[in-house]
Amino acid sequence: MTLKETEEYILNRILLNYNYDEAKSIAKLLLKFHLKFDDISYSISYQKQLPSNIMGVVNESINRLQWSEPIQYVLGEAHFMGYDFIVAPEVLIPRRETEELVDLIVKHHNTNNLITVLDIGTGSGCIAISINKLLRNSKVYAMDISEGALDIAFRNTIKLKSTVEFLHADVLSLEAIEIDKFDIIVSNPPYVTMNESNLMHANVVNHEPHLALFVPDNDALKFYRKITSLASKSLKINGKLYFEINENFAEAVMKDMLQNNFSEIEVIKDMQGKDRIVYGTLQS
Repeated sequence: MTLKETEEYILNRILLNYNYDEAKSIAKLLLKFHLKFDDISYSISYQKQLPSNIMGVVNESINRLQWSEPIQYVLGEAHFMGYDFIVAPEVLIPRRETEELVDLIVKHHNTNNLITVLDIGTGSGCIAISINKLLRNSKVYAMDISEGALDIAFRNTIKLKSTVEFLHADVLSLEAIEIDKFDIIVSNPPYVTMNESNLMHANVVNHEPHLALFVPDNDALKFYRKITSLASKSLKINGKLYFEINENFAEAVMKDMLQNNFSEIEVIKDMQGKDRIVYGTLQS
């Protein structure tokens, strides 16, 4: 089959799981990955015959996609902040909203001064590693409760040649962070309530780690409260705390930060116009 015919074959096989535009995009992404093509190579090869052995990996990938497995897990990587991160079911797939969080931090702290950073709930390491790569004079630590996640994060730091140091800890059980005080603490903690899971796509609910996604309906802010309390003791004066949030949590997170001696608190909307980032500055 030609590249064009193979793309159409994939598209038709997965249309029950995705709308047409999504299916076409996934088909192209899948073929580019397995053929190691960039956009130009893909375009100029569109009418060319593909090697016959490519269909084995194509059909294996199609079978996984038909079970609603995310394309990023099928390929084993996800693009984030210009880097290709290793991903697997032990970690969340990085989202565009989280890129907006990293963009904001880099914009606020683009300085030649040494900056110390702690990322709580690092998952794949995408936040910590991206900050470390983009803020060249940064010392970055990253924490997670999941050993599986930390293994993937460590593989990413080797792959992307960063210097992030990883800590295995449950933030909910910590009374203090035994490291020098930080200029920045950032977290994208679990924030989807169990009630909201009914509104989510099957490829998220059935495949991404619930440990990193969901919080109880009756205690949805438990990570924000704990991290804010720890940050009030672990940040330098004038250090900044950054959260990615559930769009429904902005007011409650801001109130808790105010009660923990943070000021200059701001809420930032994402590209969809939803409250998505809260940050503030620790006062003396």
